[in-house]
Amino acid sequence: MWTAASWDASVMGVGGSYRNDSLHRAWRSTDLNVRRVKLSLCDFIGCRAEVLFNGTGSDILNWFTKDRLISSPWEDLKSTGVNFFSIEGDTVLDRRFFINDIYGGCPNDVGWLAVVESKTQAACEWERYSAYPVIVYSAAAGKVRWQDLLTTGANTVGRADYLTIHVDAE
Repeated sequence: MWTAASWDASVMGVGGSYRNDSLHRAWRSTDLNVRRVKLSLCDFIGCRAEVLFNGTGSDILNWFTKDRLISSPWEDLKSTGVNFFSIEGDTVLDRRFFINDIYGGCPNDVGWLAVVESKTQAACEWERYSAYPVIVYSAAAGKVRWQDLLTTGANTVGRADYLTIHVDAE
């Protein structure tokens, strides 16, 4: 079952996180036969990027790995090495749902997706905002320098207002 593509205003108005607890419990207890998992990056105009994973045999954390990647909008992701590709991400810097290629010093950090959870650990200028979490992603066909968010705007680095996780299960 894919969760609905359209959202009821009462669901979107939660002002934070929403999770279907019965679905979450079933997946955690392995009672749910997950086939695919889709992560969508959206703003209030629409979804800007979708990443599809093989969910067979997965749990609530390990579905989000490069080995399970089926498709993404980024042409170079499957063929490029990564230093992070996990939900936990970089726990020191509070970067979750983190898909990154290079740590080259803040101006040269390169990747595809990051959810910056707090200002507490915001080591780089590109991840300092007035409110958190902040979802940044490559709006290009491949990886981007995160610093480009500051220098070239949203041409290559996009900001999502929210992300959704859809589960296709039997």
